[in-house]
Amino acid sequence: MKIKFESLPKTGEIKISFDGGVHYTDYNVSDIESNGGVDIRDPEQDLEKIKIMGPANVLKNLKILTGIKLEGAGRPNFIIDNSYESFPDCVTGIVLPDGIVKLYAAFAGGSPEDMVTPFYTYTNLKKVVIPESVTEIGDSVFSDCHSLENVNIPNNVTTIGDYAFYNCTGLTSITIPSSVTEIGERAFSGCTGLTSITIPENVTTIGNSAFQDCTNLTSLTIPSSVTTIGEGAFYNCTGLTEINIPEGVTTIGNSAFYNCTGLTEINIPDSVTIIGEGAFSGCPLTTIHISPETQARLKFYTGTVSVQ
Repeated sequence: MKIKFESLPKTGEIKISFDGGVHYTDYNVSDIESNGGVDIRDPEQDLEKIKIMGPANVLKNLKILTGIKLEGAGRPNFIIDNSYESFPDCVTGIVLPDGIVKLYAAFAGGSPEDMVTPFYTYTNLKKVVIPESVTEIGDSVFSDCHSLENVNIPNNVTTIGDYAFYNCTGLTSITIPSSVTEIGERAFSGCTGLTSITIPENVTTIGNSAFQDCTNLTSLTIPSSVTTIGEGAFYNCTGLTEINIPEGVTTIGNSAFYNCTGLTEINIPDSVTIIGEGAFSGCPLTTIHISPETQARLKFYTGTVSVQ
């Protein structure tokens, strides 16, 4: 088994622990480079985690990691130790090892096939590569990764947890694969850099406040599989100028489109049975497409807005 690094500095030393941080081994970065990585002393050992540390001057100035990959046998779990305060500033990208099933935040639980993710500590993290083995992106995994620009969601992922990408202000686009069936509460809330999002066909519920405060979101596609648009799902998405609510949606939650100040026209399909309080409050609507029967059934008050 070998740990491989990308973009190592030319000089300096790092420390690597293979037993959870009790014992560290010093490595000269020039030796790592010439050897093509660091060999695990016992390829058969059951790795709980790997910790990597180094002097602040080396880590801060030389960007010791732009990517890391763990190859070979053993558990796929590892963490990058941030015992040195400056270390998180040096990590700009991480390649996660194959075999992980679920990503979960450092303060959550997990099992041996899961991956602890301290990503929120890495203030300059721009890219994360997630392997195809992952099926779930847990709650808060990438929360507050303000610099994150590029992350792939593999085709086997079915769940994007609550707060999964909360406040990732650097994200400008993200592809949600067709395997995803659930988008959790506030999953993308505060992602002010997002300009477009396509929700795949298998998603049935858009969680409460899932895209709240995505103020630059201008393009949104909701599939016919969606039955519930949660409370505040698109709250304060001031960049939205049009929205198509497909036939099949039954519930539009409270404040779902609250303060979408660019939204002047909406459609309410006949499948809708519930429109929550303030669902379209603050929207300068001029036209609502709704059938007379649906309007009467919902007792949907349109005021002076044109009904078609």
